[in-house]
Amino acid sequence: MNQTENSKINRVENRIAYLVLGVILAGLIFYAYLGVHNRYWADDWCYNADFYDLGVVETIKGYSTITTYASNRFSLTLFSGLLYSLGIFGVQIMSPLNLAVWFFGVYWVLDRAKTIFDLPLSRPGIFSIALVSVYYSLYTAPHLFQSVYWRSGVMPYGEPIVIGVLLFGLILHQAALTKRSIPLIVISMILAFITGGFSEAASAALLTSILIYIGLAIVFRKQPWAQRTLPVVIGVLAAALLSMAVLIIAPTNAQRLDKYGEQAFSLDFAYKTIKFSLDFIKFSFLDTPVPHIVLVATSGLLGYVFSKDGTRTPSIKKIIAATLIGIVLAYLLIAASYAPSAFIEKTPPAPRTRIIPRFILTLMLVIISFSAGFLARQKIQVRWMPALVSVSLVLAVLYSSYSVKNIYALDEIYSQRAELWDARAAEIERAAQQGEGSIVVYGIDGAPVGGIRDFVSGGVGVWINHCAADYYGLEQIIVDP
Repeated sequence: MNQTENSKINRVENRIAYLVLGVILAGLIFYAYLGVHNRYWADDWCYNADFYDLGVVETIKGYSTITTYASNRFSLTLFSGLLYSLGIFGVQIMSPLNLAVWFFGVYWVLDRAKTIFDLPLSRPGIFSIALVSVYYSLYTAPHLFQSVYWRSGVMPYGEPIVIGVLLFGLILHQAALTKRSIPLIVISMILAFITGGFSEAASAALLTSILIYIGLAIVFRKQPWAQRTLPVVIGVLAAALLSMAVLIIAPTNAQRLDKYGEQAFSLDFAYKTIKFSLDFIKFSFLDTPVPHIVLVATSGLLGYVFSKDGTRTPSIKKIIAATLIGIVLAYLLIAASYAPSAFIEKTPPAPRTRIIPRFILTLMLVIISFSAGFLARQKIQVRWMPALVSVSLVLAVLYSSYSVKNIYALDEIYSQRAELWDARAAEIERAAQQGEGSIVVYGIDGAPVGGIRDFVSGGVGVWINHCAADYYGLEQIIVDP
């Protein structure tokens, strides 16, 4: 095959690859757009009632006294209060802002890693890894609505991912600097403290990731990147440990822990952590096999197309070793996110919590698959390979389009729920303004979005009615069954 033919084939491959990325980007943008339908649900009302009655600062001080929600999670309270201060607009911008920063953070980390370790990554390659990993983390999320669109579900588990990737972007940015930046170290420590304060799962995953980084920096201590960043991550470690300590010592934890029985570090805890983590990985593939096959194939194809020709490739042994190490480290992070639930509740965490291990698993799969595609470009030189890649890319375009169609179908559900919520909120506000003590309203079914608690006619969830009534200044909100 002559050079002219190779050039034509490369142009075709690139165009189809960019089409794949365009479709996936459209899907991510639509995920962000769905945030305009965000409203208050469940725990949001109790936070709102306290923000309204006490103010954000006093509610944060309720760390040691408030027991109607997880008041020990100080970052959750702080960020919920910041969004509350913006009204409904606050929750509407939450999802698009998070997704934009999440994507940027992953891109930044990869771009810094490329510079520091001289990785054979092109800009389109970095863009591909960031985009595919974020998009498929959402598409295969165990509970999309609670992980991306419900404020009290996003803050404790989604927000730590968003801020966490920025934190590691800062750490790697320090590695690219010749002089130590004190402001950068201070900002990194603040971000670490905040990230760990969102939830126990986030704190455990953050602490584990920092310890892994420190371990690698010690092993490669003679490398410039390790020497430049080790002081930073030591400070970050201290901030993360302090954050975890603040979560643990909260007086309000006693009431939360009563219903779960005695907690103790034991072989049973270790066994459950290992088993729950392995089950998560196993059932991720068994429950959603097609999306996983596609994300692996798409990443590999993009790695093949966007690899740099003539790049020196490491030996097969080094590639296999790096892959195995990556798998082990990813598993450790997944297990860390599962450990608090295994310890406290003795069960797997709620589906919304699993957005953390979901992202870790997806990012690992994307990076390994992309690397495999890169390796195939360098090692496999057969005439039929370009044709196979082009056809496979077309299939990737078709599936990506199908997945975006599924996302688009959510708009009708989310928008209808928002319309019902707005109409009901207007009725409640009118009743409050007219001095009525109570009002009878309808409940909004949570089944269409995978289950989210709303006002109820009685039973376990009636506390939501009480919190909402307190927020609106009513004596009670009654739901007509």
